[in-house]
Amino acid sequence: MPKSQTRIIYFLFFISGALGLIYEVLWLKELQVLFGNTAYATATTLTVFFLGLSAGGWYWGKRSTSISNLIRAYGLLEIGIGLTAVLYFALLALYRALYSDLFEIFGNTTPLFVVTKFTLSLSILFLPAFFMGGTLPLLSQYFVRRPGELGKTGTSLYAVNTAGAVLGVLLAGFLLPAVMGYTLSYVTAILSSGLVGLLAVLVGRGMEKKPLRDAGGEQERGGKNPALSPPLLYFLAFASGFQALALQVLWTRMFSQVLQNTVYTFSMILIVFLIALAVGAALAGLLSRTGFDPIMVLTVLLALAGLSCSLAPPLFYHVTQGLDRLLSHDYDRWMLYLLSLLGATVLILLVPGILLGSVFPYLMKAAEGTSYKAGPIMGRILSANTSGAI
Repeated sequence: MPKSQTRIIYFLFFISGALGLIYEVLWLKELQVLFGNTAYATATTLTVFFLGLSAGGWYWGKRSTSISNLIRAYGLLEIGIGLTAVLYFALLALYRALYSDLFEIFGNTTPLFVVTKFTLSLSILFLPAFFMGGTLPLLSQYFVRRPGELGKTGTSLYAVNTAGAVLGVLLAGFLLPAVMGYTLSYVTAILSSGLVGLLAVLVGRGMEKKPLRDAGGEQERGGKNPALSPPLLYFLAFASGFQALALQVLWTRMFSQVLQNTVYTFSMILIVFLIALAVGAALAGLLSRTGFDPIMVLTVLLALAGLSCSLAPPLFYHVTQGLDRLLSHDYDRWMLYLLSLLGATVLILLVPGILLGSVFPYLMKAAEGTSYKAGPIMGRILSANTSGAI
């Protein structure tokens, strides 16, 4: 693929990352109305989102080696995201129609009522997330051209997509709903997904998959063995997702003790967290280009991440002066509120987020030398990571 077309696909993947988080934040805001409880809404949004990503990563990664035109397939996935996202309006209409009957049956049994709402959400929101999960494995299968490139190329794709996610949270958390309203913001995201997909299909038109040298399989050619055995690789991917999302939820609850608006707390922490993940992916990309032993690098990253995370609670206690309100009553201006919130989250969460965020993308480097091609191995570790996130 010419460099100009490569840049276009990377740009589209950046926009794809932004749209994915726009959907997630808008789903969260609307599910708060559905569930009437921010904790349940956050848990449901994250669980359904990552369940779809996990299943999609596994399935499309497995399929990637048999798809002749991977760029066209990527575009069709983006179009599928937009088309299935429309089903969310069906969820709202169905819930309104069934609410009185559901409340009469389950209203006195809160856990069953929550499970019912979760099942309705899962049935509608799973499909767009499932298609999102396939985008990274398909592009990895296309762009990784030779053994030893999975770490460098995979981390670049992941960093670009995560950087786009930062833009998505900024737009959906602070700008689009205030300017356009929820419904128009959601429709804009749907149309944008379709446009991204159409452009990718046009770029991939007539482009067949060139014969790729196996991005894995170095063992079969007498090359080096992978740094980690597959079971350990998948375990670390699972643990990385578990730690990252558990800490995101815990940090959100930590900040909610001293902040007044949980939705903006969630959005701001998510922005800082995603910035940290993007920087962490860039760090992993730099480390993957060095000759350092992958096991040593992972050990150091995990040790530093654990140390920095352990320092976050006492630092938070100090910054908030003993869990006092983050803002004094003199700060009644909205921009000062947001800047103060941003400063506190960056100070407390950025460094541990970067260190945590570098672990998963660096596993792409550790996966080099396995007997799998780029798409399937990317799909497997992505599925393990998002399963831990659930």
